[in-house]
Amino acid sequence: MGAWGAGPFENDGAADLAGDIDEGRFSFTAIETEFEDESYLEVDGGQWVLALAEIVVSSREGRELPVPGDFSAFVAGLSPERIAWIHHHCRRRPNIGRFRRVKSERLRAV
Repeated sequence: MGAWGAGPFENDGAADLAGDIDEGRFSFTAIETEFEDESYLEVDGGQWVLALAEIVVSSREGRELPVPGDFSAFVAGLSPERIAWIHHHCRRRPNIGRFRRVKSERLRAV
């Protein structure tokens, strides 16, 4: 049975992504195909980009995440281009709503 909720990690896709990052198995290359079509985004892609944004923002603001793991090295290793990529994909989906706008504004501020 899947996990679903309103928070950025209250779904299986985002929780798995956080685990992959924590264990050093995450690769942007592995998920980029989900974002090739600018007119459509599958559920997995939406879950992943919101989780990535939350990891970056929380790490830079010094807040703990509701999932186990140390993400500081991952965030420190992100290039400005990768931060811009996350920011872009958070902003491009109007159906993500208020949460997307808040995370996007906070990402832009860091």
